[in-house]
Amino acid sequence: MPVRSQVRPGSPSDIPLPVRFRVIQTPYYVITTDLPPEEAQEAALRMTRMAEEYAERTKGFSGRVTKRLPFYLFQDIRDYNTYGGPVGSAGVFQIQGNDRRLLAFAGEATNPRRWEVIQHEGFHQFADAAIGRLPPWIDEGLAEYFGEAIWTGDGFVTGAIPPERLKRLRARMTEGRLLAVRDMMQLQPDQWNFMISPNNYHQAWSMTQFLAHGDNGKYQAGFNNFMRAVNRKVPWEKAWVDTFGATDGFEPKWSGWYAKLPDDPTAELYTRATLSTIASFVARAHAERRGYRTLEDLAAAMKVGEFKPTGENWLPYRLLEEAVVRSRRDATTFSIEPARVKSDPPAVVAVRPDGTRLVATSPARFAVPVKVTITATSGAVAVRPVPSIAPPTANPGTPPAFNPPANAPGLPPATPARPPEPPKVAVAPPDASARPPMTPPVLVRPEAPAGVGPNLPAAGGPIQVAAGVSPGREKAVEFVAANNVFGPDHDVVAKVIKASAEVAKTGSNLRVTLGPKMMKSGRLTDVIVLEERCFVIEYTPQQRARIDIGDKTVMTMRFGMPPWTRTLQTVDQVTTLFTPMPLSADEPLKWKTKIDRSDAPDERPYATRVRYLLANGNSFENTAIYKSAPKAGAILSYQSHKMPKLEGPEPILAFVDVVHPATETDKIEILSNTMAFVLDVAVQPEGDPAAPAKPVE
Repeated sequence: MPVRSQVRPGSPSDIPLPVRFRVIQTPYYVITTDLPPEEAQEAALRMTRMAEEYAERTKGFSGRVTKRLPFYLFQDIRDYNTYGGPVGSAGVFQIQGNDRRLLAFAGEATNPRRWEVIQHEGFHQFADAAIGRLPPWIDEGLAEYFGEAIWTGDGFVTGAIPPERLKRLRARMTEGRLLAVRDMMQLQPDQWNFMISPNNYHQAWSMTQFLAHGDNGKYQAGFNNFMRAVNRKVPWEKAWVDTFGATDGFEPKWSGWYAKLPDDPTAELYTRATLSTIASFVARAHAERRGYRTLEDLAAAMKVGEFKPTGENWLPYRLLEEAVVRSRRDATTFSIEPARVKSDPPAVVAVRPDGTRLVATSPARFAVPVKVTITATSGAVAVRPVPSIAPPTANPGTPPAFNPPANAPGLPPATPARPPEPPKVAVAPPDASARPPMTPPVLVRPEAPAGVGPNLPAAGGPIQVAAGVSPGREKAVEFVAANNVFGPDHDVVAKVIKASAEVAKTGSNLRVTLGPKMMKSGRLTDVIVLEERCFVIEYTPQQRARIDIGDKTVMTMRFGMPPWTRTLQTVDQVTTLFTPMPLSADEPLKWKTKIDRSDAPDERPYATRVRYLLANGNSFENTAIYKSAPKAGAILSYQSHKMPKLEGPEPILAFVDVVHPATETDKIEILSNTMAFVLDVAVQPEGDPAAPAKPVE
């Protein structure tokens, strides 16, 4: 969901960007970046084509974008975080009053995964400007839909269903881990942010994908009408029933469609995307009077600089590399064949495993963007030619037209979602005064599930957290602690935040009850016991958090964790038990954190980060052990940490990020010899430049 944030009182409101940043005016964006020229050029080109794709696919229900959208693209993760990018994220769309901006971290070279995030967050920005506020499942579902879009150099191919994502979706359906459709549709933005989960993103994507392509495009016109009604402020429940009927009838159709799909339902769509990319490069080579017999020859020529499109014809070599890799995803063969007319660009041919022959051609008169047409033949029978970026809607895996039926009753004509008329791309001189200032916003913590705060520590006993309680219902969280913390003579210092919250001490137990009023206001409270002190954390509706000792606020915590990082925080994903576990008579008690990563976003090896909150001068040892294959029982990593002694009023608290290396196992157990508070647990793709910072030594 878009991040809505405010500047804290006393925070600097104007922080100019360093001199190295420059401003690029594109047709639809104002890009502020410090990337090298070629990387910045790729960003400008991609964002231009992406904006056109957003507009084309939503033209049946969106309005007009009247000004260029701000996009800040950072090379250094520290700059990205300084100017508002949530820690651990790669991109975010932020709303601050009237300021709406897209921020992203690119690193040294923007990789495909980064662009998935930018395309996702970019849709939130576009929707905010052209459509208006959407229900979370639609907003996130369409953002995921565009995040999966494949760039061809001259356009995008949308509607792809990655096989690994389909596999995960089916598993979650089978295991009953998805919400009922009606419950998904009723989620409000704050609820979505609190209970943020990979399951919700998979489900929202699958629902919008089904409405766009399910049953041979049967629901496209209805989806378009539904979206237009929502855009006209018709309550979504009424708009849905008027269009599709009861949600209970929709659910079996949605789940049944995915159950019947082949394992790689959009394989031909991936082939079309690859063909379009290769044909775009072949057309550019032909325009420069260069010819190549094979795809390998073309790639080799670009790699050594023998052929390099320039000016408005430019495309990055990395894009061709990605197409070459994608060409090997199945047994499809690709070749370059001479055109029938010598003056025409060569054709690019793909022969699919089922014998379907796809031929990509481009116009004899070269122009950018290149209009590639793909003709499919099976045996001697020709199938009607279609543009590669818009395959026929009869194929369940092809892009949606998002067009309403003619003369739809009760609906006014749609205004095309066209951004303003484009001027030519121009690079502004490095004038510091010309650069817009940026305001670092307060980061938010969207990953905490509704009704459940972070896992809370207590010495000498387990923590019991009641789960599955909806907002508006009474919520009780119980802590069981040993006498070394809550001794019979030790007074518990706790602040009652509101009358609807009760804090009581009975023997060695502390109980916090959150009443209906507090739950309805979106507030959550947690209690931390650290060094015989009781800390009460209040989560405000803005999802900031503060720690109080008695009636004194000692620090304010700010959090940020975007969807793509998939923080594993829900009760069924991460179980944190601070149960004393003496390994031997000579060893101190250990606190144990069990982490189940089976719900990670994809199948790649993931590093695991555990964030601790420690008191001033504390030290601790931390060992991670595999709990499942491939190395059950073996030590994954051992780390020792000591917080430096800092001057100031006691206690001084600080964060420590412990990053354990990437592993293919889905379960690990972390043992710590400290009563540290596990703030959250996150995973990061192996080798990702946006991995959390190194732990404090």
